[in-house]
Amino acid sequence: MGRVTFESIGKALPGRRNLVVSSQKIEVPGIEVFSSVGDALHATLPSVPVYFVGGLGIYEEAILEYATHADVTYVPDVVEHPEAVRFPVEMLAAHFEASPLLDHEDEPTLKTQFFTRKDALP
Repeated sequence: MGRVTFESIGKALPGRRNLVVSSQKIEVPGIEVFSSVGDALHATLPSVPVYFVGGLGIYEEAILEYATHADVTYVPDVVEHPEAVRFPVEMLAAHFEASPLLDHEDEPTLKTQFFTRKDALP
């Protein structure tokens, strides 16, 4: 995740490794900081799935350069804040094949959709 997204959450997400991409120094227990998405990915094991949490720059770089799959959960909230980040689903459509939209298995108010890359990674 990006630094601003991390700061909006305010703490490490439980039960997972937390990699934050930032040019600023962050010293918080449970957080590892990297200067780029590529550097963060190089610190992971190929056999362990990586989930991109945001913000927009992280999503765009992940979609265009690294992701082979995307597991998107749609939340029915309407956020009017002018600086709110919305996941770039339109960008996914250009590079990924979409599965049908399904009810989320744990929360009936949510929807989920799986995407598989249809073009080669750069």
